Amino acid sequence: MTEGNAAYDTAIDSVDIAAGDSLAMSPTGVDLTVSAATGQWRSGDLVPFTFEFRRSGRVTVLAVVVRPGSVSLQ
Repeated sequence: MTEGNAAYDTAIDSVDIAAGDSLAMSPTGVDLTVSAATGQWRSGDLVPFTFEFRRSGRVTVLAVVVRPGSVSLQ
């Protein structure tokens, strides 16, 4: 985020997470933006994502679909 709360886009290939640590994805840190066809996903839908870890393999988690700006980060 910039000082004026505008987002900027920087592509990264990977994120380092030490064993035992966690990563909370958010617009103010690391996040993931995906596009869906209009009407395909609705707020509250659960979407599976599979993350691949160098040493521990793959982990599948569920993300909740939210409308941009509808979730307070505070």
